[in-house]
Amino acid sequence: MKRARALVLLLLFAILVSGCGSMSTEGEYVLGSGQTLRGDLLITSGQATLEQDSRVIGNVILTSGALYLEEGAEIRGNVVMFSGDVYLRPQAVVYGSVIRTSGEVLQAEGARIEGQISSNIAGFILGYIARAIMLYCVLPLVVIGVIVGLLVYFIVRRRRRAGPLAPVAEAPPADPTEKLKQLKEMLDDGLITQEDYEAKKAEIISSM
Repeated sequence: MKRARALVLLLLFAILVSGCGSMSTEGEYVLGSGQTLRGDLLITSGQATLEQDSRVIGNVILTSGALYLEEGAEIRGNVVMFSGDVYLRPQAVVYGSVIRTSGEVLQAEGARIEGQISSNIAGFILGYIARAIMLYCVLPLVVIGVIVGLLVYFIVRRRRRAGPLAPVAEAPPADPTEKLKQLKEMLDDGLITQEDYEAKKAEIISSM
């Protein structure tokens, strides 16, 4: 009993990590005729009915309760039962396996289970966790790495096409003669004093 409870907790943890649980319910759940549920269906307790020609594209997991597949209903993944019974009406199909720790699988004539009926719950849980880690942890990191790599590649390629930056031309040194002319004009216009003129003139001449 303790081992079964531990397996249930592991399974629930795997579902939460993977984010694949499209529907989690307790009590009575009905998937209407012709409807499709994409993802896993987790039934913690109660009864689930897949009406005529409805489909679950994922796993159906029962911790306790009963599962009814009406005529033409399909489950594209596995059926996992910790406690409860599964009833398959004519033309109902489980494309995966039925994995159970207890309970009965009651299969009408014309109903099919493509996989096996087994009790390897531990193997299913380990595979489920591995898929969750790969799909929701490793794969996003790979995609992000590819995107970053492409961005770096295009940035480097664009810079190479643009070529090296042209050097900034230095301004030629000012002509001392022009400086003296400008200084004389400033003196004539009264913008500077005679003393300022003489001092600046001496500075320009000394730098020649």
